[in-house]
Amino acid sequence: MKGAELAVYIRDHQGVTPETLSSYLGVSERTIRKYVRRLNGFLGSIAHISLKRGGYHLACENWSEFSRVWMPTEMTGGQLSSASLIAGRGCQA
Repeated sequence: MKGAELAVYIRDHQGVTPETLSSYLGVSERTIRKYVRRLNGFLGSIAHISLKRGGYHLACENWSEFSRVWMPTEMTGGQLSSASLIAGRGCQA
C-alpha cells in the first residue's frame, strides 16, 4: 500500500516536498494529498502529517505506538491493506 510507504517516507524525510513524494510514489500531487488525509484519519492521536513551508512533516505524539503499527510492515516487507488503512484498524488511540 502506497499510504504505508508514504508515512514511513515522510517520517524518514521530514520536510519532503509534494513534488518529490509524487515522483517517488509515481502518483499525482492530488493523490498525495488524498493519501495524507487518509493517513491522518488512520493515525488518529498517534501522529499527524502536515504541510508546512512547502514540505510534509510528521509530528508524532506516541513513537512506540507508531512503531508498533508501522515497523512490522517494514521489517517483514509485508504491506497493510488499503481496507485496514482506511478503516483505521490496528491503530486505536
